[in-house]
Amino acid sequence: MSINLLDLVKGSVGGQMGPLAGILGEDETKTSSAVNAALPALIGGLMKKASTPQGADEVFKTLDDHDGGILDNIGGLLGGGNHTGLLNTGTSLLGMLFGNSKPSLLGSIAKMAGIGNGKAGTILGLLAPIVMGFLGKERRSQGLDVGGLTNMLMAQKDHIAPHLKGELSDSLGLGSILGSATGAVKGAGAAASQGVKSAGAAVSDAGRATAGAASGAAADGAKSGGGFLLALLPLILLGALAFWAFNKFSAPKADVAAPSVNVDTPDLSVTTPEVGTPDLSGATPQVGIPDAATFTSGVSTPDLSAAIPSINIPGFENVGSTFGDLTTGLADLTSADGAQGLATKFEEAGSMVDGLNLGALAGTQKEAATQAMGGLVGKLQSAIEVAYKIPGVQAILEPAVNGFLEKFAALGLQ
Repeated sequence: MSINLLDLVKGSVGGQMGPLAGILGEDETKTSSAVNAALPALIGGLMKKASTPQGADEVFKTLDDHDGGILDNIGGLLGGGNHTGLLNTGTSLLGMLFGNSKPSLLGSIAKMAGIGNGKAGTILGLLAPIVMGFLGKERRSQGLDVGGLTNMLMAQKDHIAPHLKGELSDSLGLGSILGSATGAVKGAGAAASQGVKSAGAAVSDAGRATAGAASGAAADGAKSGGGFLLALLPLILLGALAFWAFNKFSAPKADVAAPSVNVDTPDLSVTTPEVGTPDLSGATPQVGIPDAATFTSGVSTPDLSAAIPSINIPGFENVGSTFGDLTTGLADLTSADGAQGLATKFEEAGSMVDGLNLGALAGTQKEAATQAMGGLVGKLQSAIEVAYKIPGVQAILEPAVNGFLEKFAALGLQ
């Protein structure tokens, strides 16, 4: 019997909601929601990766560095500010698992948990090495080869399917992998339908047999000299009984089909108002480039400078203008032609952030930096999502953008 990887990992991190909430800067309710969305997403990502021979081989080789030793000190890694190394390891795993689908996945988890995209990336990064630790431990203990590991991952389908809903499932692209579960349900429905048909056939056969017996009785009565009506009476009674039995037991077939007809009508009436002109005109501004410029609003040095006196790091006062320049550059993009130049600016900005040594911040300094920069990172990520919709832009920008955002992992703002 295959292990339930989701339950194993949940059991190991269930008692760590306090430390995780402290890292995210959120309450435990939102943190728990983020964990409940991130864990099935990580296992689903492993399933999707292992669904091809090349991907399965890559997952198998990656597990060479994840033998399960991490599981002995999860509390120590998440508590006391010692999570940076764990997060860095997890961040590199996310690129391997999700590739270009990572931004949409972060958005789905953030929406489900009511947190920012950066915090969704942090929770995924913290949990990814733990998931890989459990998987590596099972590979080692069971002596699995690539095929055995793939079979174990695919067997997680029934465990994670109930937790992958709506946007989260779409972001992972697991429709074909999880589809067989739906097929099993349909198969059960078909079997039930066949059973109803068989029962109906049995009742019909019983009715015909009863009618035959009544006919024979009538013939015997006529031969023995009884009157015609007297001979016919049993036939009438038994025929009526057969008719009643047939209708009694076959009627449910009509009742079962009726609900599927009634469902369609309300759906058609609900969707009609959405076709109107007002809805279309209201949506138009969200598509155009001018709307991207709105992400630069509120990105100004004064918002950041309010926290600078408690940070006292040379060069920190330039962070606000750097974010403003990058956000404006994203808003100004109209095609892939300018993406390479903007990618260079992200790389230069990343070098500037390296000099700030954010990983060394602690206590009130870390709290002040997190508060000052949280809004800036959020606006930048929103502008990134809009820019990625321009054909060709994401492929050019994403490596530099991801490298820049990872600089803020120590603050929980990735």
